Formats: sequence, C-alpha cells, structure tokens
Amino acid sequence: MSTIISAGPPGEARSSDLISSAAGSANARRARVVIRHLDPWSVLKVSLLFYFCVMIVGLFALAIVYWVLGSMGALASISNFVTDVTGARKAYVINGGWIFVRVFITGIGSVVVWSLVNLCLAVLYNLISDVVGGIRVTLAEPK
Repeated sequence: MSTIISAGPPGEARSSDLISSAAGSANARRARVVIRHLDPWSVLKVSLLFYFCVMIVGLFALAIVYWVLGSMGALASISNFVTDVTGARKAYVINGGWIFVRVFITGIGSVVVWSLVNLCLAVLYNLISDVVGGIRVTLAEPK
C-alpha cells in the first residue's frame, strides 16, 4: 500500500511525488514537496519571539560576566586604573544599571531591525518563488 504525502491542495498531488525508499522498507514513505510561499505575518511573529529570546539570553550572559568581574574585583581595579590615568579628583565608578539599560534598549532595537530584515527576506522569497517555483524538499518518515 502506498500513500502520497502532499503539502499542496488535495488535487495537486501526483503519483510522481512518491519516491521509493532506499532501504526497501514497506513502512518508510518519502515525498517531494515545494515551498512556494512564506506567510510574512508568521515570519514576523516567529522572528520577534526568536530575537527577543536571543536578547534575553545575551542579557543574562552579560549579567553573569558582570557579576563574576565584580566578585573577582576586576571592576574595582578598572575603576582605580581609569581614575589614575585621567587624574580625576573624583573616583571613576562603573555603573552597572546604566550599562544594562543601554544594552536592553540596544537589544530591543536589534530585535525590531532584524525582525524587519526577516520580513523583507520573506517577501523577497515570495517574489522570487513566483518566478522560479520555490524550493523542493524531500520529506521522509524516520526508520
């Protein structure tokens, strides 16, 4: 018994879409599908969520590095070095809150910019796939 897997409308499946399994297993099925369209709205939603998660991970990594440097006394050493080099009367202080607010604002800006880049790429892909027909993908069931 053979089954045809199709990603398109029900009437679009052809018998040539079914490819025999290389292992010869009766249960393994493979099908060719074509990615012809990416929904720009779903690309934007996934991109926003993905880049926001990357930003949060980056902020946590920066917080850990800042905490380790503070625990080792490296931040105090840097502050003393900058005060000595500049010859300032007032001691130089590294303000973690100021740094993290700026990094967060920059991260939010990056999330928006890169999500819009992905949106533009999805629209561009849709325009190009109308001309060349999309990307062919072969799907197979695991053995």
